[in-house]
Amino acid sequence: MRRVNHVIRSREKHPEWTLGYIAKKVGTSRENVWQILNRRGMPTAAVRPNPEDRPPKVRRRRCRVCRKILINPISRGKVPPLCKGSCYFEWYYAKIRCNWCDVIFYRRKSVIKHRALVGKKQTYCTVECYKNKKRVHSGDKR
Repeated sequence: MRRVNHVIRSREKHPEWTLGYIAKKVGTSRENVWQILNRRGMPTAAVRPNPEDRPPKVRRRRCRVCRKILINPISRGKVPPLCKGSCYFEWYYAKIRCNWCDVIFYRRKSVIKHRALVGKKQTYCTVECYKNKKRVHSGDKR
């Protein structure tokens, strides 16, 4: 009888508690809590607060590059939280050097990884550099 009284008092004091939570507090099953409340004619469903009364959900995450706190960052799938502009550029692009003319330029990291997987070791800044390197090494004297 003590368990029944505990279940009834819990529902009266805390209508927002779920059956599972009451069952955990009392030490019985969710089904048993439902039966006790149903026999007494008490509401079995938890009373949900009005969603308009709650403040909007704020999600805080840190930028992966500069570690600045971002509030509600745009996240689509596996995209990491990043600040717009320089952090985005720094995350996706790498600084590399042309193998022919030694000019420093930027290229997407995904392109560099793909070229490494395919087995290409040389990187050129433009098509002209690639053609010049090919022409010199082929023995063509144009």
